[in-house]
Amino acid sequence: MAEQLEIERKFVLESDTVVPDIAAAPALLEVGVAGVSDAVTYDLRATYYDTPDLRLAAARVTLRRRTGGTDAGWHLKLPTGGVARRELRHPLGRDTRTVPRAVLEPVLGLVRGRPVVPVATLRTERAVRNLLAADGTVLAEMADDRVVGTALRTELEPEAYVQTWRELEVELVRGGMDVLAGAAAALAGAGIPGSSSPSKLSRVLARGGDRAAERRTAEDGNQSGAEVVLTYLAGQLRDLARADIAVRVGDDDGVHQFRVTCRRIRSVLREYRAVLRRDRTDPLRAELAWIAAELSYARDAEVVLEHLLAVVEAQPDELVVGPVRQRLLSERDVAEKRAVRQVHRSLSGARYLQLRDDLDALLADPPLAAHADRGAGRVAAAALRDCARRMRRRVDACSDSTDADRDASLHEIRKAAKTLRYTAEVAESVRLPEAGEDLADDKETGRRREATRLREAMKQVQEYLGDRQDTVVSRRECRRLGAEADAAGESSWTYGRLFTLEEARSAAAEDSFWRLWNDLDL
Repeated sequence: MAEQLEIERKFVLESDTVVPDIAAAPALLEVGVAGVSDAVTYDLRATYYDTPDLRLAAARVTLRRRTGGTDAGWHLKLPTGGVARRELRHPLGRDTRTVPRAVLEPVLGLVRGRPVVPVATLRTERAVRNLLAADGTVLAEMADDRVVGTALRTELEPEAYVQTWRELEVELVRGGMDVLAGAAAALAGAGIPGSSSPSKLSRVLARGGDRAAERRTAEDGNQSGAEVVLTYLAGQLRDLARADIAVRVGDDDGVHQFRVTCRRIRSVLREYRAVLRRDRTDPLRAELAWIAAELSYARDAEVVLEHLLAVVEAQPDELVVGPVRQRLLSERDVAEKRAVRQVHRSLSGARYLQLRDDLDALLADPPLAAHADRGAGRVAAAALRDCARRMRRRVDACSDSTDADRDASLHEIRKAAKTLRYTAEVAESVRLPEAGEDLADDKETGRRREATRLREAMKQVQEYLGDRQDTVVSRRECRRLGAEADAAGESSWTYGRLFTLEEARSAAAEDSFWRLWNDLDL
């Protein structure tokens, strides 16, 4: 599918507002806008699709089929975490009822087994004026939209209803963010305020999507352990949905973010058993470990081969003996293709999609444990103490381990550091008491500072031991590649040098960890 980045701002217009001529506004002249074109009008008609329970809308994803204008087709708009939205486009085709498979693929992790049906229609009378540079380049489009939006019946809204409104959109074309800021300043100066509505669809579905989350309080009326843990998990499930989409559309960092989010969820489910019962959370932890591993094997090999290629490129030519670069490139390409196939199989399978349903069900109906109503500060502090104690035991065990067990022992410390880091993240999110409760405030502030200290320290531990663990894989690859080069009649000398360099990297990373550990008060 074709792709573009959508960056726009919306402004409020009353039905009888006359859009001002801002061509000579100083705020626009300062950013290179030399003129505004005459208006061109369009009749746009769009049908929006979602599951009956509006899963896409909840994830800030928009799926529509639009006719009219210059961009008719199927549009899938994905959030990026910033002001922009990623828009994927697919040709209209003849079928007006069935969403093309290519359009649905990026959001399969959201849709899962639910049908995708029309949930709203929009008819927009649009008048477009272009903001132009001196040479005629279109810097931005300014669209005056008169909208009739119809929300269709869904599980969340038993009756259809119609809304009408008018709004102004300014969308970047070839201009930068300064053009958008200049347009906003010029319009504000003319009495046109900004709009808080993120999209037309969100405005149409506002009634059906307005579901307030229950807030859980502790026995004393303050924030409870359940509230802080469930709020954190809700954020992680949103991150998992975004990472799932990123993997499916081929973002370079998608698999990494997916695995990190799985680890965060697993860590919280383990360390906050005082809040959520193990009989429900342990099976989920096992499934999260499974899917993270499914995405790990081929991807890890690809990353390591990319690293070895970079090391080879940094070597003097006389130290690269034989077709080393060609062999590494070939191996990397094979690993990349294998990783893509593995990821697609895993994320499209029934087992993974069931896991996503089960995670949603956990949040919708949490299996609260005996201490769920205790104060969040006490619950988080207890979880941190237990987690830090296990971390110290892992380090003590490594100190007593033999060389043969050292790789495994240090890897266990790294995993314990991750768990402690993510447990501390939850503790950091505990709200401080209201001003005036001096003693409680001092205690909670101290807990917050300790959680921050632990999170930052464990992040550094994770980085050092992560580098070392990478060398476990890279050294194994060096031995394998060297043996294959020998078998093919090639020199294996460079692979031996790479192995030695990776050994040195391993030793340096381990030394950095022990120096850090000796300075920690854990």
